[in-house]
Amino acid sequence: WVCERDGAQVQHYTSSGAPAGIVPVPAPSRVAVDSLTHAAWVTSFTNRSVYLISNLPALSKVFPGFSGPIGIAVDSRRGRVWVADAAGGAVVALNRVGGVEEFRVTGLGEPREIEVDLASGEAWVTLAATGQIARISPAGAVVLRSGGLITPYGISLGAP
Repeated sequence: WVCERDGAQVQHYTSSGAPAGIVPVPAPSRVAVDSLTHAAWVTSFTNRSVYLISNLPALSKVFPGFSGPIGIAVDSRRGRVWVADAAGGAVVALNRVGGVEEFRVTGLGEPREIEVDLASGEAWVTLAATGQIARISPAGAVVLRSGGLITPYGISLGAP
């Protein structure tokens, strides 16, 4: 899955690199794939929305109501999609069935990228404006903030 921001589309490729479909999405930022349903969840910072692509090559649903989402991660074990809404200063947890908002963690300093620990269900997020990373519990509580960074952007969790 590739976000082509200036081309206003998300492209899907097979494991051999062959094109498998193109879905129009306005200025896509990031994509995360649900390993259980194989659906792709896409953010668009510019369009302030999250998109669900579940029937390639068709766009299934659009979820507005964000201020500027960038990062996105899927917890396929718990059926949750985590969205780093950078412009809104929040992390939003959506239920993957229907995209209903489960909770919103506010007061975060420009969350940009997010990753899920599949074993624990916790989300780790970079907070660019405060130079921190935060760990958020599956219930929506900030359980850790660690600083000393200048502008953290990407984050990835190693396998346990």
